[in-house]
Amino acid sequence: MATSQKQPDAIGSFQSGFAVRATSGSSKVPGAVSLTWIDCRSEEEKEQIMLMATEVAAELTREPGVLSWMGLGVGDRLYTITAWETEEAVRALMRNSAHKEAVKGFFSGDLGAAASTGVWIPHHLNAVRVRCPACGVLTDGAKADGTCGCGEKLPDAPEGW
Repeated sequence: MATSQKQPDAIGSFQSGFAVRATSGSSKVPGAVSLTWIDCRSEEEKEQIMLMATEVAAELTREPGVLSWMGLGVGDRLYTITAWETEEAVRALMRNSAHKEAVKGFFSGDLGAAASTGVWIPHHLNAVRVRCPACGVLTDGAKADGTCGCGEKLPDAPEGW
């Protein structure tokens, strides 16, 4: 029987980490993606920021226009990636009470060592393809009307971003 070994936290320039995802359940194509990162000065601060981020995500996934949120951590840096239906939908962050508290903690408090935020608009997005269980062909589910070229029903497209 093989024994499992813990991955090292870092090998050369590579670091390992963790990721979590929250979703609204929408399979719409994103019209914008927001990215943030914040550097943490201690494990306690990292825990505090992760709890705040979880509260932000819980509120966000109930907002119209939010597709999904991911929180990631690598070393002392925490990231969020949020997929939005439109660039205008990003304004939901300004209504998010948990997000307002986090921003206040960074700008007027003592939270984090450094941070950056941004909103990115897709240049192009490839189709979400699903594999036909009968013939194995990958098909653009949006164009196929739920049926593969072989005539078999395609599986439902997975939840989007």
